[in-house]
Amino acid sequence: MEGYRFLDGQGTFALEQPENYSYQYFPIAGKRFRVTVKNPDRLECGVYGTRAAAMDGQPLVLSQEDVRVILPRTEIEKLSDEVHEIEIWLGKGEERQR
Repeated sequence: MEGYRFLDGQGTFALEQPENYSYQYFPIAGKRFRVTVKNPDRLECGVYGTRAAAMDGQPLVLSQEDVRVILPRTEIEKLSDEVHEIEIWLGKGEERQR
């Protein structure tokens, strides 16, 4: 993850702009995910939508009808037992990438 710096040799760190990041760990279909939502432009609720998404560094396709990312259970079950990183970038609608 970029945007952080270590404060000591014990692993204590600080985020440069913590208000721009949110994340949560949770299980889906027996696999573990860490989801990070990034709002680099600090847009207010109602102004932004999902601009892009990636899992383990690979782009995910956003649905055409709205701004959801759908991962079929059959694909999730094929994943390794490691924690998988899902990143979601927020932005204005016209910035959306498919």
